[in-house]
Amino acid sequence: MLGTYAVQLSAQFCVVRSPDSLTAGGDFGLVRHITCCVDGRVVERIDRAQAGDALPRVQAGAIGRAVQVDDIARMGRPDHAGADLSQEIVQPVDVPIGVGHVEREFELLGAPFRARGKALDAALVVRRLQAAFALREWLYREPYYRLVYGESDGLPGLIVDRYGEVCVVQITTAGMEALKDEVVAALDHWPVAVETHSLNHPRVHHVCQDIATVDPSSMPAHDVMLASPSCVGHTKARGREQSHHDACRATADDVLRFAEANSPRLVVVENVPEMVEWKRYGSWRMGWSDLGYRVSENILDAADCGVPQHRRRLFVVASRTRRPIVIPQPTERHLAAREVLDLDAGPWADVATWCERTRSRIANARAEHGDDFLVPYYGSETGGRSLDRPIGTLTTVDRYALVRGDRGRMLTVAEALRLSSFPAGYRLAGNRRDGMKQIGNCVPPWLARHVIRSAVAQVFA
Repeated sequence: MLGTYAVQLSAQFCVVRSPDSLTAGGDFGLVRHITCCVDGRVVERIDRAQAGDALPRVQAGAIGRAVQVDDIARMGRPDHAGADLSQEIVQPVDVPIGVGHVEREFELLGAPFRARGKALDAALVVRRLQAAFALREWLYREPYYRLVYGESDGLPGLIVDRYGEVCVVQITTAGMEALKDEVVAALDHWPVAVETHSLNHPRVHHVCQDIATVDPSSMPAHDVMLASPSCVGHTKARGREQSHHDACRATADDVLRFAEANSPRLVVVENVPEMVEWKRYGSWRMGWSDLGYRVSENILDAADCGVPQHRRRLFVVASRTRRPIVIPQPTERHLAAREVLDLDAGPWADVATWCERTRSRIANARAEHGDDFLVPYYGSETGGRSLDRPIGTLTTVDRYALVRGDRGRMLTVAEALRLSSFPAGYRLAGNRRDGMKQIGNCVPPWLARHVIRSAVAQVFA
């Protein structure tokens, strides 16, 4: 709840006040509070004129443990009548503006104090955005929510609403306005992914800002450019067409802008195969011709490169050659998922406790594949997959479970890395969920190696 200081409660009810007015700088170091989920269905609005009549009932319902806070308390005016209802860090008053029901399994944490002396910088913004993101990812299954709610997330003067891959930002303080560029950069880049890349490629420099604002001439000279513009709006995983997808698809135009400024001899653009169905794909492709490039479209399956996973990707190859560069179809032996899975790893669960739809898939898969197989948690599939063939495409959330007899378990991050052909010792930042999301967004290294080697050999022969 915006502007609400929270304390630990043993009761079910709390009374909330209006938000504090915070200064641009000095109050920015407000300690972040992780608040509880408030059940909106039982929230009761109380006019100030009615507060006096309602308060006794509120106190009774809260078993004498309600917390009451408002501007009067902040101004230091004592109210001894209800002093026994609050903890030391708050003062009870008689003019609440509302009553909220607090679920017992949640705990209100924090305290109304300010930690002055903290630097008002990009690092602080990134840390608190990471914390806000982690909380929403845990609470919401779909990426449509209020990502940042001012003081409630330790970021006064900042409100961020997320609509899929698009964020709408509201800035209401001078202090936050001064950090506008840092806020945009932090929202536009996933710090966990940047950290992962730094762990494995420590000499690489990362430019973390809106690509539309990057001066392409600032890039060092290069002959080969690899690009992966946003696939949002193209991929079937995002469902039906959405108007806000246009901004994401338009990142492909930035690839043209960088190529025009730097004139690399070879450009490889990776995306999902559905990109060619984009209504602007024809004009985008013509843009390469206008810049003097020859273009080819190549759709390849990672499994044909020896990756134990079916993953089809589009590679648009633009080159300054007389003829378009065509990537040959790989013909490596399909690697069975069984060869990289640890069939003895745990922990396992009784599949009888899983949801009805998954149990139905398990029954169908057992009839076809025996006791050991892979089964999807979601999707349109009605059965499972044999362990003697590559696994299906790994998505950004756990999709497949390993079933052995009457037991099942989720795939481990280490198994997902091997199923995507990452080398031993490759390090992932973040937690398990972050790891699976990064793997779901990846281009399998063996697939990328095949494309780049083939293209480079033809261009620079």
